[in-house]
Amino acid sequence: MTGYGTFKKNRLWVDLKIGSNSALALVDTGASTSLAPRKWMIGETITRYQDVLTEFRKKRWPVVTANEAVVRGRVFENREFLVSKARFPIIGNNVIFDEDWVSLSRNGLFFGRAPADRPALATVPLLASYRNESRSSGLKSVFLVLNIDGEDRKAFFDTGRAELLAGTSHLERSAQGRPPKLDLRFNTVGHWGISRYTTRRATIRIGDCSFEQKYSHLLNDQNVDAPFVVGASILSRFDIMLCVDEGHALFYPEGAFQLGG
Repeated sequence: MTGYGTFKKNRLWVDLKIGSNSALALVDTGASTSLAPRKWMIGETITRYQDVLTEFRKKRWPVVTANEAVVRGRVFENREFLVSKARFPIIGNNVIFDEDWVSLSRNGLFFGRAPADRPALATVPLLASYRNESRSSGLKSVFLVLNIDGEDRKAFFDTGRAELLAGTSHLERSAQGRPPKLDLRFNTVGHWGISRYTTRRATIRIGDCSFEQKYSHLLNDQNVDAPFVVGASILSRFDIMLCVDEGHALFYPEGAFQLGG
């Protein structure tokens, strides 16, 4: 088990090295494929193209296979990376979920079961989707089933987002509260362009821990399968251990995971 990383601007970052290039990479459970800046991949062979949902439209980005990608001394062989003009690299699910268990905290990314000095607060269901609906095609997305406002709700787990909670679903006008605002950049679960959103509050309960969270709610014309998004700021409250194969996530008090070699 190895853990490492830095938590800044409410997101988790780890050191990544490909060839002679290195930088802090964003740990993004909302990305199925990792990403490298274009200047890192000059001269590499494009193996395929992948559709990527950006804020305003869908684009096709080239994908290359890195012979070796090194995350703090841990070597990942033959991993695919999207190539773009991005300012920084991203570690996606094709690297994050390299082992059966992965653990996330403000202290770092742990491959394997992180040793905890306190018992888990709760175990919640974890759901996964795959690129072509089969495990062999590669992990696409991870969802947590959390108690939100007294109901079990499906939430897309996206550590590429800084905020703790966001929402999207149809709301009757009487439930919208203040008049909705317009935003060109607000982007959540398949929506881009000009969006209408309102600010709401939700009560989240994890085990015996309950707290109220203010969040932006995107107004949708219809309900969606996963009406919430949980972002990296959840790590300011909890350490989280995920096991896709067993279908659950363990929540611990923040700081419970111990750094180790």
